[in-house]
Amino acid sequence: MDDCFLFTSAKTSQDLLVSQVLDSFCKASGLKINLHKSRFIVFSNVPRRKISKYTSILGFQYMNKIDKYLGFPILTRRAKIYDFCFVVDRNNSKLVGWKAKLLNRPMRVTLAKAVLDTIPIYTMQNVWILEGVCNNIDNIVRR
Repeated sequence: MDDCFLFTSAKTSQDLLVSQVLDSFCKASGLKINLHKSRFIVFSNVPRRKISKYTSILGFQYMNKIDKYLGFPILTRRAKIYDFCFVVDRNNSKLVGWKAKLLNRPMRVTLAKAVLDTIPIYTMQNVWILEGVCNNIDNIVRR
């Protein structure tokens, strides 16, 4: 297993259970968990002393927030247009490398639809992209 998210309530009993499950997984599979790469996050209402206790139980490092995971934004609030700037930027970066003068208009349209329209699909598999972002991408393709 390469990447995994586990969700529990902020209780010591849950952390002990997670630790036991991970130990059982390691024994059964012969794999080891890389504690240097493992992290946990908590909501803002969890006291600092509990975070320290969880760190000692799990052996994972504490992290304030996760911005992206596997290229997807992890949003803890309502989505804003600027949360998806990376999709628009990726489209724009593709355009920079294209030599528009070397292609006639129908070839440019075909290239734009084949490449630029497909870039946001990976993100849209897991995250609802806002209508304004989709409109912006459409404008880029039309230009």
